[in-house]
This record gives sequence, structure tokens and C-alpha cells, in this order.
Amino acid sequence: MSARFRFGRSLLVAALFLLGSGFAGLAERPTSASAKLLINAPAHAVFQAIRQVRNSPPLQRKLISYDGKVAMVKETLKNEPVLGDVECVWKEVEQPDRRIDYTMVGGTKLKSASGSYVLTPSADGRTTTLELSSQTVSGVHLPFAGTLEHAASMKSARTHLLMIKNIAESKASAGGGKTAGL
Repeated sequence: MSARFRFGRSLLVAALFLLGSGFAGLAERPTSASAKLLINAPAHAVFQAIRQVRNSPPLQRKLISYDGKVAMVKETLKNEPVLGDVECVWKEVEQPDRRIDYTMVGGTKLKSASGSYVLTPSADGRTTTLELSSQTVSGVHLPFAGTLEHAASMKSARTHLLMIKNIAESKASAGGGKTAGL
């Protein structure tokens, strides 16, 4: 082998190592998403709607257990960009009518994920602003994976918020926002 070929090969190996290291660092950064929505329903109705989507065939979510304050929910995400099909088990901790914090406690393909639903009632209590935020670390080592994951997270957040809005507003108009159970 010529010295020039060995130098070129060494340079290529070094470049690939540096690129790989850069992608690894990017993959460890969380992908964050946040969305807000004004809901024409009191906080209690919004909180009950969040509970209701724990068992949602359209969102591929199923309630596993609930002890009155902590829920365990299994979610199946289909055809996610870069990741494909993903299963997650979430631990959701409630602060009634104020917030729900969630953390991924098991699943496939994601390294970690967490977030919260924060309810902010209006001064008159008739409407509620619901904010959904999430942070996800996938561990994917591909260029632009973070951009695709962010877009998917934003789409998922908007889908969840709209479903919660529809449920809460229909419950509020039907019965004043007071519902029982899950």
C-alpha cells in the first residue's frame, strides 16, 4: 500500500469516527415538544377527559392499572418516523384538576420519555388552557432523526390535545363538566 492510500484511509476512518461521535451525542439529547390548547370546559372536565384517553383505541392506549392517583398505561405507536412500531408503558401521576406528570417505565426502542399535562383554568372557571409537553430520547444515531422525531412528537401532541378537547367539551355541554370515574 502506498503512503498516500494509507493516509487517505486513515483520514476516512477518522472522519467516520468523528461523524459517528457527533451523531451519538445528538441521539442522547432529548427531543422536546410542547403544545397548548384552549378548551371550552372547566378544569375538572378536562382532567376527566385526560383520564378517559387512557383507554383509547384510536390512540392505541390501554389502561393497565389505576390506584386512584397513579395510572399505568400501555401505548402502541405505529409506523413512527425512523423508529417504526414502538410500545411504551407510562406511569401517570395525578394532581387532580391541575396536572398529570408521566414517565416511560418500559417499552421498546425509546431510551427514555417523560412529560406533563398542565391545566390552567380561566378566572371564571369556564375554560381551561391545557398544555402538553414531552421530552424523548430515542438513541437513534442518524442525521436528521431529531427533526423527524420532533415533527412526530408535535403531531402526536396535537392529536392528543384535540381528542381531549372534544371529549371535555362534549361532557361539559352535556352535564356541566362533572363526571365520575375514569
